[in-house]
Amino acid sequence: MIFLYRYVHGKTIFYFTLEIVQSTYVFVGDEVQGYPLIEVKWFERGQEIQDQFAKIVTNIFTHSEFQR
Repeated sequence: MIFLYRYVHGKTIFYFTLEIVQSTYVFVGDEVQGYPLIEVKWFERGQEIQDQFAKIVTNIFTHSEFQR
């Protein structure tokens, strides 16, 4: 699944894409519950924007639709 998000900071609008990759995790031959791996690639945005973005991503993954 791919989601496009829009984030407004003052008069600046940031757009980012979030791709949810469905994976099967295996440990010692048994399927086990995994956890989201998050990779962020961006140009420098400053610590304030990084912190706000981290809150957005945390909020997305704490909603039940992304929990197993």
